[in-house]
Amino acid sequence: MADSKAIILNRMLADIDSNYDKSQGSFFYDVLSATATEFEKKYKENENEIRKKHINSAVGKELEELVKEYANMERKHSTQSSDIVIITGSNGFPIIEGEMVASDNLNFIFTESSTIVNGTAAVKVKCETYGSTGNVPASTIKYFPKTLPGLQTVTNTEPFINGYDEETDDELKARYYEKIGEPQTNSNIAEYRAWAKSIIGVGDARVLPLWNGVGTIKIVLINSNKLPVEQNLIDNVHNYILSVRSAFSGTLTVVSANSKAITISVTLDIDTLNYTADQVETNIETNITEYLKEIAFKQDYVSYAQLGNKILNSDGVKDYSNLVVNNGTSNVAIGETEIAILGGVAFG
Repeated sequence: MADSKAIILNRMLADIDSNYDKSQGSFFYDVLSATATEFEKKYKENENEIRKKHINSAVGKELEELVKEYANMERKHSTQSSDIVIITGSNGFPIIEGEMVASDNLNFIFTESSTIVNGTAAVKVKCETYGSTGNVPASTIKYFPKTLPGLQTVTNTEPFINGYDEETDDELKARYYEKIGEPQTNSNIAEYRAWAKSIIGVGDARVLPLWNGVGTIKIVLINSNKLPVEQNLIDNVHNYILSVRSAFSGTLTVVSANSKAITISVTLDIDTLNYTADQVETNIETNITEYLKEIAFKQDYVSYAQLGNKILNSDGVKDYSNLVVNNGTSNVAIGETEIAILGGVAFG
C-alpha cells in the first residue's frame, strides 16, 4: 500500500536540520506539506497502474484484458435459461414470439411462434432474467402475465437448468492459473480440459484417455452450477473440440456426469426459540448442497464426518444424532463419472 501524506511528510521533515522550525505553519512545514500531497497522489496512481498489470490484483475489465493478452482467454458471460413449455388451449389460436409466461417471480419469453394443434403446443421459451436465477424446477412455470386469447394453461414438464451466472473474477483467475500451470500441448489431457472449460456453461471437465482402447478419449462434464449437463451443452463442447484439435486425434466422446443421490436421515435438536423447523431444515439442505458442489470432481467420496459438520454448523441446530447416509454410517464412494447430488433429507 502506498504511503500516506502524513508518512511522506514526516519522512521529509525528519531530513530537515532540527535547528530550523519545522512546526505546523512554518515555512518548511507548509512547503513540504504541499509536496507530500503531490507525492501521495502520484504514489497512488503508480500503485493503481501496477495493480492493473498483475493478474492477482486486477479486477473487472482490467483482468479481462490481461487474461486475453497473456493466455488468449475470455470471461464466460451469463446466459438465460431456456427450454420447452407445454401450452394447452383452443385449436388454431396463435402463440406469438415475444409474449410471455411466468413462474411465481420470473417471466419467460416465447422465442418462437406456434399454433395450438389438437389442444396443445410445445414452445421454446427463455428466461427474461440472466443467470442461474432462471433455473426453475419442473411444473413451476404456470402463469400468463397477461391474458393471451385461446391459451388456457402452461407448464414446464422438465426443470430449466441452463441459466449460468457470469464467471467471477476469482473463477476466471483460477481458470487462467490452471491453463498456464499445466502444459497444454499436442492435444494432451490438460488441453482437452481447458478446451471444455472454455465453453460457457461448463463448470468442470474430467478427461479419460484410452477409456475404450487406443485412440479413444472421453470427456465428462458438469455445468457451472455443479450439476449434470444438458445435451445442448454436450454438443457445444464436442463440436468446439473437434474444430480446434488436430486432425486424426482419435475418437472423441463427450458425456454428462451421472448424478449419485445422497440420501440422509438425521435426528435434530433445534433452537426452537429462534428458528422454525422449516428454517432449520432449509439451512441444512443448503449447507449440504454447497458442500457437495465444492467436492464435485475434486474428491472421490462424500465424507460422513463432513456431512455431520455441515448439519451441526447450520443455523438453528443445537445438536444432532442418528445420522445415516445412504443407509450407512461411513463415507460414500463417488465414481470418476459421477457427482454427488442431494437426494433428500429425512429429519427426525
